[in-house]
Amino acid sequence: MRHKTRQQFEKYTAQLAKLNAITSATHSFAVEPSVQQTLETKMQESVEFLGMINVILVDELKGEKVGIGISSTIASRTDTSGGNERQPIDPTALQAKGYECFKTNYDTAISYTKLDAWAKFDDFQIRVRDAIIQRQGLDRIMVGWNGTSAAPTTDRVANPMLQDVNIGWIEKTRQEQPTQIMSEGAAGSGQILIDKLGDYVSLDALVYDLVNSLIAPWHADDTELVVIVGRKLLSDKYFSIINDSDDNLQVLAGEVLMSKKQLGGLKALRVPYMPDDTLVVTKLANLSIYPQAGGRRRQVEDEPRRDRIVNWESSNDAYVVEDYDCIAIAENIVMGAPQDPAAQSTSESGMTQLADTTAKLADATAVLTSVIGALPAALSGKEPAAPQDKQ
Repeated sequence: MRHKTRQQFEKYTAQLAKLNAITSATHSFAVEPSVQQTLETKMQESVEFLGMINVILVDELKGEKVGIGISSTIASRTDTSGGNERQPIDPTALQAKGYECFKTNYDTAISYTKLDAWAKFDDFQIRVRDAIIQRQGLDRIMVGWNGTSAAPTTDRVANPMLQDVNIGWIEKTRQEQPTQIMSEGAAGSGQILIDKLGDYVSLDALVYDLVNSLIAPWHADDTELVVIVGRKLLSDKYFSIINDSDDNLQVLAGEVLMSKKQLGGLKALRVPYMPDDTLVVTKLANLSIYPQAGGRRRQVEDEPRRDRIVNWESSNDAYVVEDYDCIAIAENIVMGAPQDPAAQSTSESGMTQLADTTAKLADATAVLTSVIGALPAALSGKEPAAPQDKQ
C-alpha cells in the first residue's frame, strides 16, 4: 500500500469509527442503526431492483410481518335495526405467517493495487463504500430469487446462485402457500409447455391464467401488478414474435411489444438472477427484505500478508412476501416443442441414416458419370482418352 493510500485508508477507518461512536473500526463493532439505515438506502440506490421493493429494518430476529398493504376488501353494510352489529375488518392481519432473520456474511476484500488506483480521487471513501454495498445488493437479489435454505455453512461451489444462504421469496411461497405456485400444465409432465399444441399458446395466455386463477379478486385488477421474468424468458417471448412475423405489420407489432415489454397486459420486468424457467406475477410492494436493526456487525482489517484490506461484515436478513393472495408463480416453463429424449434420439438416428444414404448416392452418381463419359469412345471403337491432371 502506497503512503497516500495508507493515509486515505486511515481516514476511511477513522470516519467509520466516528459515525458509529467507537474508538476503532479495526475491531468488531455493531453498526449504529442510523448508519445502518443510511447503508440500506445507499444499497437500494446502487441496485435498481432493491429500490423498487421494501427494505424495512425490524427490531427482532423473529416476528410478525410489518407490511401495511391492504389484503382484503373492507366495504360492507349491516342492518343494525334487528340487533346485528357492524363487524370491522383488519385487512392487514389476515395471514399469521411471520418472518425470521438469518445471519448472512458479506465479507469482502479489496486489493492494494485497486486502492492505490483509487487513492488519487477525492471520493476515495465513497468508492470503497460503493464497491462493497453494490455487491451486497446484487447478492441479496440472487438470494431472494434462488434461496431455498439457510445452511449453517454455505457451499459456494455446490450452490453458485447462493441457494443455501437464506430462504428467498419463491421458496418462502412454496413452503407457506404452495397453492400460489404452478409447476406443471398436464399432470405428471413436470413442465409448463408454451406452444400451439402445449399447455398455453403463449406466455401472455399463461400470465392471464395466473392472474385469473391465483391472484385474489381484490388484487387482480390492481394496476401495480407486474410480471417479473429472467433474461431468457423475456427474450424468448419477443424473439418468437419477430421470427414468426410474416409481414411488415407483424414486425411492427413485435417491435412495439418489445418496447413496452408487456406480458398478458402487464408490464414485464427483467430482473437479475431470476431463474430462467420462472416468472412471478405480483406487486413490487409485496416483496420485502427485513434486515434486523442493530444486527449488522462489521470490522475493517488490513491484511498486508495478502496485499489487501478485508471488510468483515454480517447482517441478519429475512425475505418476506407480504401477502400471498397477491403473488402467483409459474416455474418449469418450456418454450416450443417438449423436451423428449426418445424423440431426440430417433431424430439423430434418422439424420445418421440420411447421411449414409446421401454418401451412397454420391458414390453411385460418380460411377454413373464415369460410365456415361466412356460411352462415346466405346461406341466408336476407340480407346477413351486418359484423364489429364488439372493444374
